[in-house]
Amino acid sequence: MPFVDSTELSTRERLPGWTSRVFQSDNMTFAYYEIAADAVPLHEHHHPQEEVWNVIEGKLAVTIDGVEQVAGPRVRGGGPARHPALGASP
Repeated sequence: MPFVDSTELSTRERLPGWTSRVFQSDNMTFAYYEIAADAVPLHEHHHPQEEVWNVIEGKLAVTIDGVEQVAGPRVRGGGPARHPALGASP
């Protein structure tokens, strides 16, 4: 996989307050999100593959199977494949 400078990727606001920069490799999708403090909550959803979050700064509340946990800097969070997940910026 080539080196990718995420600052050179175009941005898209997928939901109000959720600004993303996304690129694909052969087998994975990489998404960088900047989430505003007043962003709308992310709807419950699931993926056929696992989902991983790495919080760089701030905090992110993530609910998986009805259990909420808050991830902050240096915390890796993830959701198993095909399990309902809900994320929101606290």
